[in-house]
Amino acid sequence: MSGSMLVLCLVLLLFGVLAAVSPQPALQRLYCALGVLVTGVFLVYDTQLMVGGGHRYAFSPEEYAFAALTLYLDIVYIFVRVLRLLR
Repeated sequence: MSGSMLVLCLVLLLFGVLAAVSPQPALQRLYCALGVLVTGVFLVYDTQLMVGGGHRYAFSPEEYAFAALTLYLDIVYIFVRVLRLLR
């Protein structure tokens, strides 16, 4: 799944460049909406890493502070993007 998330980030980056060059506000709103969706996918992915299970990569119990910081940043990024979307 991390490869798919890399592709999502690259698409979001390229779309962000297009939205920055274009003066249309609809493109910027679409960019914010896509950013919320991609960040939501990251939140789900990071939560699955925290829960553990049979995943190849997971946070160990000793890395609880880093895992909590990761979830916190995901939530802050979603909040900032929703604020941009709603203006």
